[in-house]
Amino acid sequence: MNTRSNRNPAILIVLVILFAMACSAIDPLLEPPPLPLLSTPTAEILHFENEFVAFDYPGGMRLFISGDPAFVPYPIESRLGGQLVVGLADPHWINNGLLFSSIGIYRHPIPPGSDLETIVQGAYEQEAFQTEVLESSAPVTFVDLPAYQRNYRIAAGPLWYTFRDTWIEKEGQIVRLSFWEEVYDGIQPSADMIAGSLVIKDNLPPLVETPTSEPTPSPTLFPASMILHFENDVVAFDYLKDMKVYAANDSTFQVYPDSKLGDDLVVGLGDERFTSFDNY
Repeated sequence: MNTRSNRNPAILIVLVILFAMACSAIDPLLEPPPLPLLSTPTAEILHFENEFVAFDYPGGMRLFISGDPAFVPYPIESRLGGQLVVGLADPHWINNGLLFSSIGIYRHPIPPGSDLETIVQGAYEQEAFQTEVLESSAPVTFVDLPAYQRNYRIAAGPLWYTFRDTWIEKEGQIVRLSFWEEVYDGIQPSADMIAGSLVIKDNLPPLVETPTSEPTPSPTLFPASMILHFENDVVAFDYLKDMKVYAANDSTFQVYPDSKLGDDLVVGLGDERFTSFDNY
């Protein structure tokens, strides 16, 4: 009896069935099933409101109330006046007590006989930055109110700063919304949220101007804990403690470009953030 011939068909059938099952279970040409979508956490949205304005802003930002002396936008020589209504800054935008990017809302009066455009033009004439690059300056409408917007850039130190000031007229006053941004800080998402949700209240309280205080003989924007003192037989001065001091005639004090004006080094100071290849 030939048992081999009887077994072969059965074995062949079993192999065919197994092969078919394998093909139906795993098809290398098919893409793997998509993974379930994971819910991505969204940034917390907070709400600010006082008697002047109301708006939404991203959680984690620091608020500066009216009159807060810690709200010091950079460049510090850029001052457009007005009374601070509220200021905001991400902690990453703050360094050594200065706000290298910031969002500020201010109030300005409109003197009798003046108008919005005249006030705006006068404010920037007082600034007179030699490095200013004007991008746009024109009347606009903001939250259905007459406004004037000025976009410009200023070089301060080694970096450029972008400014967008919107001057909004309401009830005989001006509300200025200012976005000041150091390059790479990326404040636009926060600025868009605040500008898109901003409400300027009706029946604004009257603006009471306070007299400008006289400057102290030695004004400083830095707390004493950040300052050290240097003195030798030639000069004496205060400096930020994070700076490195080079004694007289220290050959390791190198600057770029290598512009030599002669004479001997009395003292040198450098910020390590602005050094490369052992040159400041």
